[in-house]
Parts: sequence; C-alpha cells; structure tokens
Amino acid sequence: MSQQPEAAVDTGVLAVSQTMNLLVIAAGSELGLEPGMELTLHRGDEYVGKVVIEKASHGWSSCRIIKEFESSKPQVGDQASSKIY
Repeated sequence: MSQQPEAAVDTGVLAVSQTMNLLVIAAGSELGLEPGMELTLHRGDEYVGKVVIEKASHGWSSCRIIKEFESSKPQVGDQASSKIY
C-alpha cells in the first residue's frame, strides 16, 4: 500500500496529457504530498481512476495515470483525493 499524506487532500486537476500519461493537480508539498503517493480521481460521485505522484512542488504536483485502474479518461476539473473511492 502506498503512503498517504497526514491530512486528507482533495484538489482539482489542472491539466491532462493522455499522450504523455500525465496530469497536474493543484496541491503539492505544502499539503504533505510526496512522490510515490497514490490519489484517487473522481468526477462528482463517479470513480475515474488512480494516479501516482511523480513530482511534488509547492502548489502543484505532476502525476502519472495508472492505466490499469482507469475507468474513464481523466479531464481538467476532475478531483484528486487521498480518500479511497
């Protein structure tokens, strides 16, 4: 199981590149996010998939989309959460 931040994180997806299999979220190291942490993507009540943080900076993180957990294509405006859905 991957490590989780100390406090729950729920933030928005800012950018998505399906060709590069990456997305950017609006939260980073200031909230305890670190490379290797996994987050769940959702759109409202709909499960979208999972991502793993590749790089965490102040105010943003880049994440790799975990294709085997993808139920639909991530979009700008989806939510990334440390909660399990």
